[in-house]
Amino acid sequence: DLFFGRDRDIEDLLDLVWLEKLVVLFGKSGYGKSSLINAGILPEIEAEAVPIVVRLGSYVAGQTPAPLDNLRLKINELLEDNPEAAFLDALNLPSTLWQQVKRKQSPQQRRFVLIFDQFEEFFTYPLAEQQAFKEQIADLLYTEVSQTVRNQNDTLNASQQAFIASAFDAKVLLAIRADRMSLLDSMKDKLPAILQKRYELKGLSEAQKRAIIEGR
Repeated sequence: DLFFGRDRDIEDLLDLVWLEKLVVLFGKSGYGKSSLINAGILPEIEAEAVPIVVRLGSYVAGQTPAPLDNLRLKINELLEDNPEAAFLDALNLPSTLWQQVKRKQSPQQRRFVLIFDQFEEFFTYPLAEQQAFKEQIADLLYTEVSQTVRNQNDTLNASQQAFIASAFDAKVLLAIRADRMSLLDSMKDKLPAILQKRYELKGLSEAQKRAIIEGR
């Protein structure tokens, strides 16, 4: 309620998030990317989807979990498994991010927005951990039904097949400093569209500053 001056940015960024699978929010340090996420778009996203906000932190050997593990922990912390997905245990599926989110899916919970603030910290992690994260995010965003599940479709009953066929909608928003944008090039092998849908948060105009001062 105390966040003013960014109404147009909220509207335009939200439009991108709802339209695209993967969006990059960038801007100079101190321009308010975190504030735009937390006070601006999160309340709007919560009305339409399940937001999962992750701050990875800078890598410290032996202390910080891998980015993928960090994300998995956050998902399980926020969301309970849908009991109707319990049959997946019998399929002996590989432990993937897609499978984890699928277990959370329900008629009321079918849209998920993964938000990574200060994403430049991701690039301080070992390359093997970065690669695993990229592969799993790509699978989550662009795979409707995993091939492993497809191969076992004949073993499922009608309700189980219907559950599998009912796709969830996953989206990712990455917030990163403008001077670290070039680091995203290293993710194009698995996420070739990563730089295609970008939103630049610019400095406040005089009109925006006035709106903040006047509280509108």
